[in-house]
Amino acid sequence: SLKCQPRQCRRVSRRVNMFSTQSSRKVLIILVLNILQVFCLPQLQEPQTNALAGDNFVCPEDFGDFEDPLQCDKYWRCDQGVATPHLCDDGLVFDKFKADGREDPCDSPYVVDCAKRVKLQEPTFPSEICPRRHGFFADPDITICDVFYTCKNGRHTKTPCSPGLHFDEKTGTCAWPNIANRTGCGKKKQASVNGFVCPVEEVLNDQGMTIPHPSYPNEVDCQKFYVLSIGTRVTQGSIFFTTTQMEMVLKTLAIGEILPKLPSINNWVL
Repeated sequence: SLKCQPRQCRRVSRRVNMFSTQSSRKVLIILVLNILQVFCLPQLQEPQTNALAGDNFVCPEDFGDFEDPLQCDKYWRCDQGVATPHLCDDGLVFDKFKADGREDPCDSPYVVDCAKRVKLQEPTFPSEICPRRHGFFADPDITICDVFYTCKNGRHTKTPCSPGLHFDEKTGTCAWPNIANRTGCGKKKQASVNGFVCPVEEVLNDQGMTIPHPSYPNEVDCQKFYVLSIGTRVTQGSIFFTTTQMEMVLKTLAIGEILPKLPSINNWVL
């Protein structure tokens, strides 16, 4: 076998030691990188992973309440970048202007612009009067347009509009009929008296207001006329009226000069 000279052996030994040192450094670097990858990188990525929890929602800020991009009554509460889904009470929607952390960030849909976020949760315990737990709703009878119901926790309170106004389902308030634009109002045939059936059309005064209790002449007996009491029966009077006089009575009733003095129009028989 070949044998190296002492000087040559020392050179080979130095090269081997150098190689071993470089290899050890590479191994050490690889080991450190592996440790960093196992223990450090998940911690750096943790906020982003938590922010993606549930429906892939990403917290725009570490703290606060934020609207869901699709559902108007759903919002996300972010705490240290962790997103948690929440739902408003049935009938209410998320209001970003109330999302200051000091109060419930939900409000009536009439004061919140949901824009394209049209999705809503399924109603909880709906009824005929209250289709949702909270809100303002029209009478389920489409022919009755001058009342509405306020629903709170599923319990309703009936409220009539002022005479001549209709409940506007777009704003949750009472408005003029041409603004509320309801269909089917007053089209239910009223009870008849001696063959008389209440006309379907509403009677308006000169200002365009609906006359709540219009009167109609009796075509057979000119000493009698009919007073329409909406929602109840037709009352028959027994005083003589010409057509001109009837028009004067209607105008007088419309401006409230006579009607407030009457004790009960339902029993008005002269």
